[in-house]
Amino acid sequence: MTEDRRMRWNRGSLACDVVRTVAAVRGVPPATLEHRLYDAVDADALERLFAARPDGSARRPGRASFVLAECRVVVEADGGVVAYRLDE
Repeated sequence: MTEDRRMRWNRGSLACDVVRTVAAVRGVPPATLEHRLYDAVDADALERLFAARPDGSARRPGRASFVLAECRVVVEADGGVVAYRLDE
């Protein structure tokens, strides 16, 4: 059975929220996750993709998907981060 985790990010560090979500799915502390986020995706570009516009308005709806630590990760513009294992 595949377990997934859903998280709402708080407009703080999206990169940290992605790592925490994947670590939860893998069942390990975030600091011990063997795979680095920067090896899977440009984390700075991911942050910019979902950042508010300079005038403060929200970006259009959308999502980004990538693989990290044998998990499919989907980040949505509405603040959702979903991760599920690919190796089960």
